[in-house]
Amino acid sequence: VRGPGGRYQIGFRIGEPGQQAGRRLRDRAHPYLQDLFDPMTVAARYDRTGVESPGIARVDCWAAAVRSLLVEATEAGRITRGQRAEVEAGVASVAALMASIPWTSPVFGDDSTPRSGEIAAYREAQQVYTLASAPRDFATIAYNLGNTLSTWGDRASDEAILKQAVAAYDAALLVRTRDAMPEAFGKTMYRRGYALSMLGKAFGPVDVLQQSVDAYRAALDAQKDSGDPEVLRATNWGLGHILTTLADRTGDG
Repeated sequence: VRGPGGRYQIGFRIGEPGQQAGRRLRDRAHPYLQDLFDPMTVAARYDRTGVESPGIARVDCWAAAVRSLLVEATEAGRITRGQRAEVEAGVASVAALMASIPWTSPVFGDDSTPRSGEIAAYREAQQVYTLASAPRDFATIAYNLGNTLSTWGDRASDEAILKQAVAAYDAALLVRTRDAMPEAFGKTMYRRGYALSMLGKAFGPVDVLQQSVDAYRAALDAQKDSGDPEVLRATNWGLGHILTTLADRTGDG
């Protein structure tokens, strides 16, 4: 796929459904599902589902995570059985799309090395959708790039890649500010905190761990009125974990 400048953006255009499938499904369903399909909520449930189901394929793990959220929403009376059935059909459709993307096929927990050209495509897309000409698109690309790099850096235990992930989130935060986009700010700070925690635990000095703590706290502050308990639990868990690591490192525990 070529952008306005004639450059290839296959990583951005094809990678987006796989990385933001929950958001895309939410937008195509009904407004009452917006909280249910918050990307961070799905990500937290995806991680839990993967741990509980060793060997599950990534696409199947995502679909199972979303279906479990639907079951809980139905039992809690947030949606009807008819609404659940409608959205489950959408889940199956999006899962089929995700299964067609080459880098979604490994099982949960397997090597997450991006396929050839994926990172380059994101960076090239940023040359088309620039901070000056298309700030929101630029921020979305930077955020997705950060997610890809942080997952890759964690799996590969690569300091340089994790630093690139943090830099990508910093670029996204040039647009996703606390005042202008509080929800997006909170999500980006959460991911930034996670990347910094991996960097600090494996390679960094104490100040990197403290930066992670600060990012998590900023994310919590932005999410305090979101009303999404699963997102708050995920952020609180990350903060608690890194505070424990920091205490152990400094001897204050």
